[in-house]
Amino acid sequence: MPPTLDELRASAAEKLGPLRADVRRFGELLGEELRTDAGTEAFDCVESLRRLAISYRRGLAASQEDPALVRHALKQAFALLEQASTTELETITKAFAVLFDLVNAAEARQRQRRLSVAGET
Repeated sequence: MPPTLDELRASAAEKLGPLRADVRRFGELLGEELRTDAGTEAFDCVESLRRLAISYRRGLAASQEDPALVRHALKQAFALLEQASTTELETITKAFAVLFDLVNAAEARQRQRRLSVAGET
């Protein structure tokens, strides 16, 4: 008998658990560095934009049900960016560039783990 949808979801969550933990840990480390180097205000702005990006992505997935989610997240993100100075925009850009690099590193670690489990080190 093929696995149920709940079983497939549980299996996927189990497999992705280490990846999510790495991304969370790397994000926390980046946040600590951002607070130290650029201050709490810069961290708060980057964190707000990150959360708005997540809301936007979730809104796109649910856009058939509620397109207002997408518009609301975009409006808030643009408002934050329009208020930022050039220096703040540079900090935001660098923070997201580093975050994307860290996520890529976490994904590479996940690939290594999966290859190890499969015996293809």
